Amino acid sequence: MDKNALQQSILLALRAPQISSNSQFDTSTGFSCGRRVGCDFYWLGGLFDLPDPLPGTAYLSKFPGMSEAAHKVEFTRLMNRMKHLFPSEYSFYPKSWILPDQYSELVGHVGKHKGKVYIIKPDLGSQGDGIYLMTNPYDVHFSPLLAKPCIVQEYISNPLLLEKFKFDLRIYVLVKCLDPLEIYVCREGMGRFCTEVYRPPSQKNLHRCYMHLTNYSLNKYSSSYVQSDDDDKGSKRKLSCVFKQLQSNGCNIETLWTDIDFIICRTIIAFMPNLLIEDQIVTLDLKQKLRCFQVLGFDILIDEDFKPILLEVNSSPSLKIDHEEETSPGKVEYFLSTTDMEIKLPIIVDAMRLVHQYKASLNGGLVKLTKHVQNLFPRAEGASPSSPQTFGCLHQIYPKLSKHTDYLRILERFLKLFRHFVGVRPSSRMGPTSFRIMARRCKLTDFGFTLAALDILYINMSRRYSDTDSGRASLDFNGFYESLLAIGQRRLAPQGREPISVLRYVLRHCEMHLEKPAKRCRPQAFARSPRSPLLSIRRQLSSSFMLVSSPEHSKDIITL
Repeated sequence: MDKNALQQSILLALRAPQISSNSQFDTSTGFSCGRRVGCDFYWLGGLFDLPDPLPGTAYLSKFPGMSEAAHKVEFTRLMNRMKHLFPSEYSFYPKSWILPDQYSELVGHVGKHKGKVYIIKPDLGSQGDGIYLMTNPYDVHFSPLLAKPCIVQEYISNPLLLEKFKFDLRIYVLVKCLDPLEIYVCREGMGRFCTEVYRPPSQKNLHRCYMHLTNYSLNKYSSSYVQSDDDDKGSKRKLSCVFKQLQSNGCNIETLWTDIDFIICRTIIAFMPNLLIEDQIVTLDLKQKLRCFQVLGFDILIDEDFKPILLEVNSSPSLKIDHEEETSPGKVEYFLSTTDMEIKLPIIVDAMRLVHQYKASLNGGLVKLTKHVQNLFPRAEGASPSSPQTFGCLHQIYPKLSKHTDYLRILERFLKLFRHFVGVRPSSRMGPTSFRIMARRCKLTDFGFTLAALDILYINMSRRYSDTDSGRASLDFNGFYESLLAIGQRRLAPQGREPISVLRYVLRHCEMHLEKPAKRCRPQAFARSPRSPLLSIRRQLSSSFMLVSSPEHSKDIITL
């Protein structure tokens, strides 16, 4: 099967709504095979859903845990955690709060910064559903939205405009594998435009979603929406065309791409602890290592200073290549969108060819391809067996940028510590016994805590990061991280240490003690205490006489 056959197979799947959410592809035939067993690719829907039977050596188009990590609340928690440790490196994500947990912090911030506008996003919302703008946090306090988790972000009120319209960029990213981490970005993406001329937010226009929200799913219902396949027209345009317009306005596109590449790498690094935990759980539960890859959609806004700002990450970006039109009153028909097809089809084709041609072994590294697979996916003559830096429309950004970003992966070292004491079991939470063992083994009492105080800290953190599925106290990785940070700050915060410095100190302390062999507890606890004369006499007498049990010899037993 050549590239054209694969492209036709994917094109059929993308245009067939009944199989577009969960499709399988057989590289021996080149056609979408529905739910047939023995395919090479399983294209999953919105959530990670294992096929039945298990796919064996086939590829799944999602990583376990990625959909949950991209939910707005969890995503904000991950980004805020990294921003707390590396403020300058993660300044690309707007200041955000999780409600209802951080409502008091939001009120305090609004009190100090009068006149700012905020945007509300429900946790599980999609396609612009439930999003609105506000200036007064008390509007949220009495809102029914607080019945469910949501986030509040500072609204970017100075976006870069094209033709007086606000727009954002949809950047497509391929995570080829997690171990080792490989990330590719597609240099062709999409520019999504609002359908009303932009005005700075005010009480009079906060409700105008066609002015402030760039979501295609919203703007396509606007009477001003323009469907066009021309390069410089339409409410949805190719990224390359948008960048040409930006370049003519004085934007340095090379610098902009560099900034976007760093945003993508740093964001995936923030995801890594969650993804590695879920991957381990699935592997232990299934007793099988899965081959996964995933295409993500990064929504990036550019401000008037040409600075890219990350709005959110979509774990299931829309891959539709058609658009709907009302041909007559009450009748809607679907037509192929040339713009969507030219953007999305190469991404899927090149992603599948890349992961199949340069497949990672289940134990890490690359496997040698069979002659059959080499014929299906021919490699250029003289090409290296390692993953290429450029493959079709995909360009590698990690590990290419690893020397500039690997210092951010400190939480993965904490994950190894977490795994060490959780043990080899399919669980993402640490129980109280494991926490006590860690406290003793890593000498956490050196930070000014007694064992009883550490037990109290564990209880408080387990309540904050409670597991709703079970009533037992346990810590997830977020609670584990917060616990060790609190332990380190007890001793080092008064010295003016930054959080990242505290975290590194605690980590080195724990790793140093784990490298030492564990000491066995002595059965005689009194061996360390000063000896008393009576104790010495007792030992001598007990070693001089044998303990007998017969009644007639009981008189020979000496009792002290």
